[in-house]
Amino acid sequence: MRPKRLEIEGLQSFREKQVIDFETLGETGLFGIFGPTGSGKSTILDAITLALYGRVDRADRGTQGIINANSNRLRVSFTFDLKKGSEVKTYRVERLYSRKKDSDSSTVDMARLIEVTPFGEMPLADKAGDVTAKIEERIGLNHNDFTKAVVLPQNKFQDFLMLNTSDRKKMLERIFYLEEYGQQLNERVKSKLDGLKHGKDIIQNVLNELGDASEEVVKQAEKRLEEAANEKKQAEAQFKACEKKYREAGDLWQLVQDMELLRQQEQQWLAQKDEFENKKDILQKAILAEGLVSMLERNRKTAEELEKTRSELKNVEDVLPEMSEKLKQLEQQYAQIRNTAEKQQPVLMEARTRLVDALSLVKQRETLASKINDITVQWKALNNQIKEKDELISQARARLEKWLEEQSEIREGLAANTVDPEYRQAMQSGSVLESEAGKALEDVQTIAGKIKDQKDKISKLISSKESLSGNADLIRHKMNALMKEFEDHTQKAPGDRNEVLQNMKRLNELQNLQGDLKRAKGDLSRLEGNKSQLCADIQVIEDRRTEARARLENLQKQTETCRQSLDSLIKELDQHRAYLLAGKLVEGQPCPVCGSTHHPRPANLSSNVEASSLEQEISAAQDRLNNAEKELRKAESELLILDEQKRSLEERLDQVAKDIAFAAEEYAKKAEELPAELKFLDPDELKKHLDERRKRDEEVLNAIDAWEQKTKTYQDQQRKLQDDLYKAEAEIGAILAEIKANQDSLDSQEKESKAALEKWQEKKTALEQFHSTWKVESPSKELQLIGEKDKKYRELSDKDSRLQQDIDKEKKNIERLIDEKSELAGKLAALEAEGKSLRQQYNELDERIKQAAPNGNIQEEIEKIDRKLEAFVQAEKQNREQFDELQQQYHQTVTKQSSLIKEKEIYSQQYETEMEELTKAMEEKGFADDLQVRSSVKDKEEQRLLQQEIGEYEQKGVNLQAQRQLLEGRLKGRSITYEEWDQISKDYQEAVEQRDKSLANYELEKSRRTEIVRKHNRWVKWNELKEKISNRIILLTQIFDLLKGDRGKDNSFLDYIAEERLRYVAAKASETLGHITRYKYALELDSEEGFIIRDNGNGGVPRRVSSLSGGETFLTSLSLALALSEQIQLKGQSPLEFFFLDEGFGTLDSELLDMVMDSLERLSTNERVIGLISHVQELRERISRRLVLDPPDSIGRGTRVRIERA
Repeated sequence: MRPKRLEIEGLQSFREKQVIDFETLGETGLFGIFGPTGSGKSTILDAITLALYGRVDRADRGTQGIINANSNRLRVSFTFDLKKGSEVKTYRVERLYSRKKDSDSSTVDMARLIEVTPFGEMPLADKAGDVTAKIEERIGLNHNDFTKAVVLPQNKFQDFLMLNTSDRKKMLERIFYLEEYGQQLNERVKSKLDGLKHGKDIIQNVLNELGDASEEVVKQAEKRLEEAANEKKQAEAQFKACEKKYREAGDLWQLVQDMELLRQQEQQWLAQKDEFENKKDILQKAILAEGLVSMLERNRKTAEELEKTRSELKNVEDVLPEMSEKLKQLEQQYAQIRNTAEKQQPVLMEARTRLVDALSLVKQRETLASKINDITVQWKALNNQIKEKDELISQARARLEKWLEEQSEIREGLAANTVDPEYRQAMQSGSVLESEAGKALEDVQTIAGKIKDQKDKISKLISSKESLSGNADLIRHKMNALMKEFEDHTQKAPGDRNEVLQNMKRLNELQNLQGDLKRAKGDLSRLEGNKSQLCADIQVIEDRRTEARARLENLQKQTETCRQSLDSLIKELDQHRAYLLAGKLVEGQPCPVCGSTHHPRPANLSSNVEASSLEQEISAAQDRLNNAEKELRKAESELLILDEQKRSLEERLDQVAKDIAFAAEEYAKKAEELPAELKFLDPDELKKHLDERRKRDEEVLNAIDAWEQKTKTYQDQQRKLQDDLYKAEAEIGAILAEIKANQDSLDSQEKESKAALEKWQEKKTALEQFHSTWKVESPSKELQLIGEKDKKYRELSDKDSRLQQDIDKEKKNIERLIDEKSELAGKLAALEAEGKSLRQQYNELDERIKQAAPNGNIQEEIEKIDRKLEAFVQAEKQNREQFDELQQQYHQTVTKQSSLIKEKEIYSQQYETEMEELTKAMEEKGFADDLQVRSSVKDKEEQRLLQQEIGEYEQKGVNLQAQRQLLEGRLKGRSITYEEWDQISKDYQEAVEQRDKSLANYELEKSRRTEIVRKHNRWVKWNELKEKISNRIILLTQIFDLLKGDRGKDNSFLDYIAEERLRYVAAKASETLGHITRYKYALELDSEEGFIIRDNGNGGVPRRVSSLSGGETFLTSLSLALALSEQIQLKGQSPLEFFFLDEGFGTLDSELLDMVMDSLERLSTNERVIGLISHVQELRERISRRLVLDPPDSIGRGTRVRIERA
């Protein structure tokens, strides 16, 4: 924790708000707080603790009477940094109090804790209790710890130094929470012990649930598993034999079933033969009638088709012979493909079945090979582990023999270093007596020297007091003269600063308003420009819309012209076609269009243009119309875009008009805020006027600054004289107090001298009696020899204990290794048996696979057969499809040829010739009249369906014949009855059931054996864990019994920790004291844990702390307090980077003061800033950063602070 800023207002002598910048004060690591008595130096420390914890130590109930007598409210604000690792956070804590009516008590009006971050302030707490709790949480110290760690208050330096041993231990236990620590440690051990006991009970429950899981149970399970494996093997062999017979009979039974089904299908096919013969006759008549219908219909066609009919007839006649020849070839090819397939397909299917069976055997062989490989790897690993166990057993036995020899030698040494208890007790008592006698003599000599020094010091203090009284009278005379000059200066004030600053504040507001007016005027100008630009853009868009509309109307006219021209050409082409038809009309013969036999008004040709030319002109006209319509759509789209652009610009124009109105209104509002005399000024003129007013105000303010500077000079001179007077009066008071204190100390030391002399005589007599009884040169030396023997005995005893633990542990280790080796050997034998069985199965499968597939590549052979079978199917299908397609084309071509011939004859002759040919054709085709012809006519779809049904029927007959040949080839004269097949199926099912039953029994025994092995492994592990936990329970029970020792006894754990912490504090304090006194003094602990001073400047003579002078006591207490503070800070979560020393320097002479300052300067660093609170002038001159406090004056002002730099 490092302070940054402190604000005080209304606390004790601080009336007005005062700000203390600790960052400036702590620049060099050491700073001082100076001021006369009563100026409020200690109040600064009160303000820090009040801000952090809401209480002041010196006030009743923490806050009573702390508000300044002339104030009704109090406010403190403390800003500080907290460092955790490399992270630094800034906090500010604030508290506000108000005085209760007619009372010295105060109430909390506001309390809050804020974290100050680069992104702003973040409140953390806003209630007094919450703020204190948050502070303790972040700093890690409560109020008492904080005051001990940060502040050494007045007259409290020597408290810890002078405490007796018992009170000092209690204080250490309280400061470092040792009692709480001991209780927590005791609870943790007890909790751990209870947990282990509970865990032991759980383990026992687990063992009870596991039941009997010994090695014998595992062996019985393995025996049952082996018997089940033999049964499974026999059942599998029987199953395989039945399976082969079952599959062969199944194939034969399926062929018999297929043959029976084929016979039924053939009977159904023969039953439909007459029906399909009738359908063939209907189809034939339909084909014949189709030619006659074509002749009837051809009478209605125009003569212009004659040439076209002749051309088509010639093409048909050229194609028919080739198609007929190709049909014959396809029929021969199909018969050949079908014959080949019927011969090879059964052979290929039988070969494929054998290969598929062999493929499943290959997979079984691969599975067995993988298992055999795994067992081989496991066997090698187990064999290596057994060898390793043998080596470890040999090494452990060698270590055990060596340790047993060492244990024999150690126990002989223990017997040689045993000391008689009575002799030990006598030497301990004698050593204490010898030490007390020597110390008593030192006390007598020390007190005698202190009495002489005390008398000399009192004489010097009386002389100093008389000199200081004369200096105080001279200072009072100077202060009266300076006060008269200050009153004359006050009457010459040039003006009121607040009034001038208020005027300047109003000028700032007017200047801000002027800036707003100028920006508003600029906005109006910009908006007017935008409006003009938008109007121009709208006019441009409107011009473009006018052009686009004119272009659209023009394109509409062009499109209509193109459409009319196209319609005219199409009409002319229709007239040309009618003319050609009219030229073929004969009076008395029906018209092919309307059927009339009279033709009164045949069509005439209006122009001599050819039909082909008209068609070309129509195509060109159609292109022109398409292009015109395309341009028309483009023009319409362009016009729509322009309409949308105009609408958008008009909306923007409306918005700009609204913005102009709003900006003008805002400008008017801001202008109304100006004073009446400035409302009609232009913004630039207003700025000039305001600059002139500011210049006049600044001139007046400069004059006030000069007057106030001179006033400050008078005040500084007055404060200096006041400080000198306070200093002189304080020094006089301090000297009087010191004279009284020294006189009291002198009386006390004379009494101590008498008591010390009596005590020395008593100790001397007792020591002489001891020497006469035990006849030893020195009990201390004898005790030292006894200590050396004890040390040797403890070393040997510890070594014997550790060696015995190693021996016991090694014996258990040997037993464990032997058990593990036996277990590994059993696993190895089981693996060998399993591997032998698997290799036998592998060899049987390998032999069967070689019989089925000598070349070994089964999958490739299966794929080759599949490709051959697929090739047969595809060839037959492709040939059949080609034949059907060509046959259909042939029939259609023949039909077309007949039609074309009739059409040619009809077109070549007149109506009479056509009727004769039609009658003759009907006679030739067996039709009596045209009614019979029409009733025989079928449309193309009906003919296709009839032909398809007939073709499917014929194809079905072919397929049935092929299936019969295939089945007869596969049966090869074999047969099987239903009774035979049923018996074979039953035998197979019984074999399957027996195999499944044996397999299930094997898996059950295997599962049981696995479960038993798993339980056995858990049983072994849980027993080992139970033994380990039992050992830990024994150890923790011993620790728990040790921690239960009563407080105050020699074996108390807390007393031991307190002693060790005290020794550490004493060592750190001695180190600091050595720095301060140039190693003249050292701080030590005596045999009763009391403080003594080692006077190295006087031959290293030990002295009691009660014999120290005031300056020596201050230096010792300071060193001890710094060490204690450092230890308390270790409790905090963040380091306390500052420390305050309040008074105490007045008891030091110049030489000691220099040594203390040199040491403090060395101790102060960037990590810890030290602040000194004093009124000693020499100390003030030594410190480069000073916070000077001016005390409250007679005119009602409170304490004021200022920072001085040397």
